[in-house]
Parts: sequence; C-alpha cells; structure tokens
Amino acid sequence: MDKIKLYLPSQALRTVYSFKNAKLKLTKVICSVKFNKECVSHGFIPNYINITKKWRSQAARIATKKFENNWLRTEIKLQHKQKEELNRALYHLHLELTSILHPLEMYYVDEYVTTLCTKVRTTITDKHSKKLESLKEKYDSAHNNVTSKTQTFYERVINETNISFTNTEQALLNKGLKHNIKPKFNHHNLKNLIVDTKKAADMANLNHNEQIVLAHKVNEIIQKEEKKAKQHSNPTFEENKVLKQLKHKLNEHDALVVKSDKGNSTVILYKNDYITKTLNFFAENNITELNHDPTTKFQKKLKKMLNQCNFLLSDKQIKGCTLMNPTAPKLRAQPKIHKQNSPIRPIVNSKNTPAYKLSQLLNNILREFYTFETTYTVKNAHELTTLIKDIKIPGEARFASFDIVNLFTNIPVKDTIEIIRKNLIIHKKLTIPEITELVDLLELVLSHNYFSFNNKIYQQKEGLAMGNCMSSFLADIFINHLENKFFKGENKLVQKIVYYKRYVDDTLLLFDGTKDELEELLTSFNSLHNKIKFTIEHETNQSINFLDLTIVNEQQEHNLYIYRKPTYTDITIHESSHHPNTHKYAAFRSMLNRAHTLPLKPKALTQEIDTIKTIAINNGYSVKSIDKLSKKIQTNIIQKNTEKITTDTKQIFTSIPYLGTVSQKIANLFKKTNIKISFSTNSKLGYHLPHTVNTNKPITQHSGIYKLQCNSCPAFYIGKTGRTFHTRYKEHTDAFRLNHFEKSTIANHMYVNKHRLDNIHNSLTVLHTEPNSKKLSLLEQLEIMLHKEKYPQNLLNEQTEFNSHNFFYTFKSLFFPEESNL
Repeated sequence: MDKIKLYLPSQALRTVYSFKNAKLKLTKVICSVKFNKECVSHGFIPNYINITKKWRSQAARIATKKFENNWLRTEIKLQHKQKEELNRALYHLHLELTSILHPLEMYYVDEYVTTLCTKVRTTITDKHSKKLESLKEKYDSAHNNVTSKTQTFYERVINETNISFTNTEQALLNKGLKHNIKPKFNHHNLKNLIVDTKKAADMANLNHNEQIVLAHKVNEIIQKEEKKAKQHSNPTFEENKVLKQLKHKLNEHDALVVKSDKGNSTVILYKNDYITKTLNFFAENNITELNHDPTTKFQKKLKKMLNQCNFLLSDKQIKGCTLMNPTAPKLRAQPKIHKQNSPIRPIVNSKNTPAYKLSQLLNNILREFYTFETTYTVKNAHELTTLIKDIKIPGEARFASFDIVNLFTNIPVKDTIEIIRKNLIIHKKLTIPEITELVDLLELVLSHNYFSFNNKIYQQKEGLAMGNCMSSFLADIFINHLENKFFKGENKLVQKIVYYKRYVDDTLLLFDGTKDELEELLTSFNSLHNKIKFTIEHETNQSINFLDLTIVNEQQEHNLYIYRKPTYTDITIHESSHHPNTHKYAAFRSMLNRAHTLPLKPKALTQEIDTIKTIAINNGYSVKSIDKLSKKIQTNIIQKNTEKITTDTKQIFTSIPYLGTVSQKIANLFKKTNIKISFSTNSKLGYHLPHTVNTNKPITQHSGIYKLQCNSCPAFYIGKTGRTFHTRYKEHTDAFRLNHFEKSTIANHMYVNKHRLDNIHNSLTVLHTEPNSKKLSLLEQLEIMLHKEKYPQNLLNEQTEFNSHNFFYTFKSLFFPEESNL
C-alpha cells in the first residue's frame, strides 16, 4: 500500500481510502448483525439495550421484556439497511477504482483491504464471543437460578490427538455429532421432498383430484419459503464455514471423530490408532480375515432356502425378505473412554445386508412362539421398580450385581438353536414342518457371521453376530436356560436369594447371606457353562447402581434415585440445531417421563428435575420450556391412569426430509388423513466429518436412478435399478452385443443410428442413490418429466407419461423458473 501511495494521484488515493473505510464499516456491521442474531436465538438481551427504570409489577416486566426484544429486532433491521447501503457504495467505489487503477495496483489494494478486514473481523468476533459467554452466565444466574449440586458431567469432546482447535471449532464440536446444520434449499433436496410427499399421498389413498390440490398447496408453500430464503441472509453461513475448516483439519491430520461408548462424548483420534485398536479387538476375540466377500453366495443360498419354504412363511413374507443389491455388514468402533488406553467396543450395522429383513421376521416369530417357562428378565427400569418396590429387605440382606463378560461373542449358537427346537416341539405352537424350516433358516442366518472393516472382510467364528437384531433375544433364551438350570437345581444358596433380575448382561440380586456365601454363589454361576463367565459388583453404603437407577436400602425399604454413569455428558440436540422441535425435546420428554413415573421420593424427584434443567440450559434451552413440558407430562400421566385412551384409526408412518418450516407446513396438510408424518435429517455433524475408515463402495456399486448418455449424439435414457449401476450398465451393453434390442431402448438407438457407448464412467451419470423400491419408481418418474421438459428431442424413454405426471408437473416452475416468468 505504501508503494502505491508514492505515485497515486490524490483523487485515486481518496477513492482507495473511501473503499477501505466502507469495507471496514461493512465488516463491523456484519459482525454486529451476527452478534445480535445470536442474542435473539439464545434469548439474550445485549448490555447496550438498557432500561434504567426497574418496574416491580408483572405487567410492567412483561412490557419491558417485549420492548427490549423489539429494540433488538429493530436494531437488526437497521443494520441490514446499513449493510445494503454500504454494499451499494462499495460496488460504485469498486467500479471507479477499476477504471482508474492498473490491474496490478487493484490487486494490491484488494489484498491490503482484505487483510485489514480479516484482522478486524477476528478481533470483533473474539470480543463478541466473550460478550455472549458473559450474557450466558448472567442469564443463567438471573433468570434460571438452577444448579445441579449432585450431578457432574463428563467432557463433551475428548481429543486424543495433537490437533489444536479454535474456539469456534471447539464450540461446534461441543454441540455434539447429532447437531444438524441447515440443509441447502437446492434442487436435490426439493426433489426428495416432493417425491416423499407424493409417496405419503399414495399411502393416504388420496384420489387424483385430491393429490393435485395437495400438489398446488405444497408448491405454494415451497415458493413462499424460497422467497423468504432469498430475502434473508443464511444464519448458518458461519457454521458451514467452521465445518469446512474442521473437515479440512481432520483430513489433513488423518483423524476421525467418533462417539464414545457408555457416554455421548465426541472422541477425536488418529485413523491409525482407530484401526489398531479395532484389529487388537479382532485378535483377542478370534475374529479372522476372509479372502473374499461371501455376500453374493449368501444371497443365493438364502433365496434358494426361502423359495423352498412351504409352511413357515407366506409368499408375501418370502418376497419381502429378499433385498436387491445387498451389502456386507459394516463395523465401526466406539472407544471405551472409561477404561485405560480406551479400548474399543464394536458396533455392526446390518442394514441392507442379505438377511436383514429375514432376521427381523424370524425375531418376531421367535418372540411370538418361543415359551419362557420362568423368566428373570426385566424390560426396563419401570418394570424393575414395579417388581421390587414393595419387597421388604431382610435385616442382613445385601445388594449385588453380576455382569456377564462379552455376552454375545460367547453364546454357543448350536446349543441355543437346539434349546429353541426342543422348546417349540414341547409347547406345540408350531407344526413340525414349520419348526424344521425355522431351525434351518436360523442355522443359515447365524452361520454367516461376517462384516466389513477398512475395505476388508472379517469373520467372527463363535458367538452371535454383534449387529443382528435376533442376537439379544437369542442370548436371553440361552442365559434363561442356564438360570432355570441353576434355580431348579439343589444348590442351597438359592434359598438365600430374595430376588434375582436380569437386563441383557447385567443382573441385580438381593442376597440374604454373608459376603463369603455371595462369592460362593458367583462361583456356582461361573460353573454353569464354560463359555459364560460372570463378574461381581458389591453394594456400597447399602446401595447399588443398576440400569439407570441407584437402589438404596433405607430402613429395609427400596429407595430410588436416578443414576447417571461417570462418563455421562450433558449433550442433547442443541437448541440451535436444525431439527424439528419434536426431535429437540425428545430427550427431555424421556427424562421427565422417567422422573414422573418412577416412584421417587420428593427429594430425589426435585434433584432429578434440577439436573434436567441444568442439561437444558447447557444446550441452549430455557427453564421455562422445561417447566411447561414437565407440567404437560404430569397431566398426560394422570389422564393415562384415569382414562382409557382408544384410537379408532390405525396411523401409518412415513417420513419427509426436514428443510425447516416448509416441511412442517407440508406435514400439517396430512393431519386429516391416517398418515403420520415424521421428519428425517441428513445434515448432521457426524455425517459431514470423517467418522469411519474406508468402507464406501464405488458409486457404480449402488442402486438408484441413472442417466445413460449416447456418446455419438445428445440422446440419453433415464432409468432405475434395484441392482448395482454396474450390473444394469452391463445389461444395456450386452443387449447391444447380443442383438437383444427389445431389452434396451438405448441399445436399439445405438443399433439403428450406428452410435456407440463409451465406458461406464463417461456414459452413465448417477442422479440419485436410493434403495427404497417405492421411492425409486417415483424418483424415476420425476426425472423423466423434468428431462422431457428440458430436452424433449433427446429423451429416448418410450414411456414418458405416468399416473404421477400431473402431480409432478405442478412443481415445474421450481426447476424452470425462467419459463414461468415468460
């Protein structure tokens, strides 16, 4: 800048300084707008808004609060006007400078001004961050007056790397991996919204005219929201900017963000450490690598066995169990931060695997037809408290908890299946042919205990699959078999057990004997089966923690307190997250419902409500909203206990993507139908940041909607496939090679015109990846309609008119706004 100053004319120099001052003013105004909007979103009143007179009446306080809020919003409006004026002035100054300065001189001016503005922005942002922290402390103490004296929370973010994060990056990570960033109002999201709305209309059995009326209403809602979005600046711009910085930093250092085990902390660790810890777990649990992926062979075996099922399953059930384009189960790991060196706990995702739907069906059949002669299992804390609350505790009795070591991986599968077979034969709820088919299917499904990790396939040789939905129930069957064997035996210590209750792999017992006898009891349990081992936790100060309860022996009665593990964090979906309110308040509804339904003493209830309020405050919510929700839940509990609630119509659930108020308004249009709309979010922090090692398959191995382009002319074909894109592409090329032109429209086009297709990467464009067959057809119809409107002469599809055409045509102006303006 000094070099330019030496020889620039005074007029040019004045214009340069005017440009610099305007740019600095704009930077300050933008920062102020952001700060004021943050205050609005958190319900804070900045210190510059100050009414000196302190009124005592309730009406005056309400009026003062409204005045302060109006003052703040008016300030934001005025700043927006100032911003527009400065942008106009900068535009004219920029034009003037480009006309009088050499491009190199203009480059130096821009660089100088940008550097100066960046420094000013950083200074102001830090200053505003401190102000917001101060306002938060002031707000918490003055308005909420809530502190949780007994509950401490674990760290939200645990950084096991040497990566350093800025305050803004740390603040975003502190919101948790479920924090949803506002998705863009783009064509891709709009297409999914429209198609899911059409799917909901079909499920509601709306006739053609009703669907067209619905389409016009939805189109009007979307257009209004689009106009609002254009008029207002994007409040999540800074969040997106910070997200990009975080993503770049993690990728640069080859690091991952993962959820911790037994807590909700976000753990940051190097990818190599993540892989090493997972491979160590494999070595310790006899998990070995396979040299091939058994998914295709497994799928064929499964189809063959399903087609031979003549007794157990109906034709509709068999068809529903078959998945198109299945994949191997995927494993991810969660660090156990409460243990030394943070070993991992594996989580296997079995969705979209060959046996995924069949496992769900078999699980339902087993739950219906398997008979527990005596069960010691409790479903939840409510059932437990109902069973034990009126039991008088003997004078010398003590609590203990037995924990089963590595339950799922140690369950003997063959023994468990044999237990099931004998049980079904004895109780005769199924016929022998049905039992035979059920056992055969169980053996096949449970024998394929494999998963993918880091682009390799591994097999778990023993035990139940970690991601199979049947595993929990099958483990319950086997452990229940051992429990019955013990309690029906001749062990004298059985008489000293006042009660014994189990939840999955944790057991609670009240034992009326000495500590030595309790250790002897543990030895007896450990001798039940060579694979199943128990560890013991003794009571402390006549209390024990089980499930989410602390059970205390107070004057020979059971007193209950809510228990949170030492690794418990105070993370819920943050108030600023782009979630519907039903999602945001779900955690608080659950906590409050638990507090009000469990038989807690007044002191324990007050303590729990205070803890819930503290969690709410720490996540941006007001105490007032929690109090309101608490009263509503209490009222609902009273009504539930006094009235029988009946529903005449069975509601069907379906989801649409959540894009803000537009999605909520669309959901309201279905209120008079039997369709209940839920919302899906797909812009969560955990999705955007690197969170697992390479398990992504190539795009050509997915299924969905594709566009196949002729490489000799502009002609193209829009298609759908439930198999892989690669398989469908090969079918098109094979149809041309083998002269089966009736099987492929584009193959016929190539033959007639003597044209050609290039390789799959140059010819095939993926428009949507989608495994859902119902949505697949609707997406194809929408894409055909849109491409026909834009390139009518190039579309090769023979069928271009569908029942959904008029519905989708209503939204034409959203995708071709220039035509609607003609």
